[in-house]
Amino acid sequence: MQSAETSKANGQLANSDRDLSSMVNNVTKFGKDLVHASEEKIQVGVQYAKKYPVHTAIGAGVAGFALGFLVKSLR
Repeated sequence: MQSAETSKANGQLANSDRDLSSMVNNVTKFGKDLVHASEEKIQVGVQYAKKYPVHTAIGAGVAGFALGFLVKSLR
């Protein structure tokens, strides 16, 4: 107990609170940046699908077939 009180008097607990707050702010900013980047990629993907619908359908079919084959072989 004595060391905790000494740490508090020295201001070490306040620094850890500041560090925690800084980490929370960094994670929040990173999350917002990630959401923004993923929204941009989704918009680009939708634009590509509208521009090349046949290619998109073929690609989706190939991806579905490959995933189905992998899932079936794991059983």
